[in-house]
Amino acid sequence: MNDATSKSFHKVAKRMGWMDEGGLEETEKKVFPKKTNTPTSQPQTRRPLSLFNSPVFVSDDEDDDNIVLKSTWRTRHTRPKSLPKTSENTPPLCNDDETSSSEEEFTSLLERLKKKNNFIGNSFLPNNSKARRQSERAETRSNQQVRLVNALIGHQIVSLFLLYTNICLHFALFFPSRIMLCKTPGCFLQSLTNPSSSYVGSFKHNKEALTSKLYHLYNTTVFESKLPANMSVTWNKKMRKTAGYCVTGQEKGGGNRYARIELSEKVCDSADRLRDTLIHEMCHAATWLINSVRDGHGNFWKLYARKATLAHPELPMVTRCHSYDIKYKFQYQCTRCKNTIGRHSKSLDTQRFVCALCTGQLVLLTPSKPRAPTPFANFVKENYSSVRQELAGQSHAEVMRKLSADFASKTKLSQS
Repeated sequence: MNDATSKSFHKVAKRMGWMDEGGLEETEKKVFPKKTNTPTSQPQTRRPLSLFNSPVFVSDDEDDDNIVLKSTWRTRHTRPKSLPKTSENTPPLCNDDETSSSEEEFTSLLERLKKKNNFIGNSFLPNNSKARRQSERAETRSNQQVRLVNALIGHQIVSLFLLYTNICLHFALFFPSRIMLCKTPGCFLQSLTNPSSSYVGSFKHNKEALTSKLYHLYNTTVFESKLPANMSVTWNKKMRKTAGYCVTGQEKGGGNRYARIELSEKVCDSADRLRDTLIHEMCHAATWLINSVRDGHGNFWKLYARKATLAHPELPMVTRCHSYDIKYKFQYQCTRCKNTIGRHSKSLDTQRFVCALCTGQLVLLTPSKPRAPTPFANFVKENYSSVRQELAGQSHAEVMRKLSADFASKTKLSQS
């Protein structure tokens, strides 16, 4: 080294404390080793930059001994610490602090891996592995079982009440001598199955009065008079298979709720059918007017149906659908499969329509019988021409009025 370089190196060695390790010559040998041409058996281990202190720059001027400039390269270029490679003969170049920091980094790396992948037991399983799919299936089955158990528990309250009523009804069926009698005063429901009853014998003439009487009885004994006393209950001629229907609604602007009941003339053709159908439809009206619920044949409807059965044990069990045998006036039969089709009127054209099951030809089984002419029709037939001549120039309506008056006077004379 020249004098200037030796002088600067001397200052640096003095500040770094190298002078205490054998003087300047030994320091020069360590810092500036002589190059040899002999190959080394093992490569020299390179220490990582993180183990060195920050470089110190010292001025060459003797007057600037107190000026020391430290580099900020280490603070600006920070890298995660890594464990240096060590050989068998070379001792590890890390202290206790670096070991603890490395363990913390390794622990944080494990946590990140756990979040990214599913960690089951002590091993990592990829997202698409077979074990993961099996675990998901097992979890799905367990969730389905839990939901099923919760649903079963939720229906226990209503089921207990329904079970109690069913037990009472089955007990009455198996032990007819111990049938519970209706305790309602003035109850006449049992008599509606007796052919000698006035309501059964003349049902067509008394069905309006019977409907009103039944509604008042049910409203008092089953629904505690919570239904309106003047609810509309009408008879419908167009309902051919449905026994009854309950129409529910609400007035515009969030007004009052209302309900009306329609009964079928063709299906409810007897007193006992009217009795059973009316209580069915009143249960629908109660769920809407009392509980503000439209649940069809749900829990509220079943509650009122069982309540009606307990209040009147002589009633049959109120079911969802009726099993009435509808009486059709006309019957058609297939000539191939013998299937029968009922109609209330002779409206089925056998030349155009065939059997829906086998496409066979349909034949009318009960042809319409010719009705005998009425006494008034015979009177018109005998006297129409003579009255027409008397009222020449008058309309047909005037002729028929004259014939009606003559027939009425003749009938009164014959009766007297």
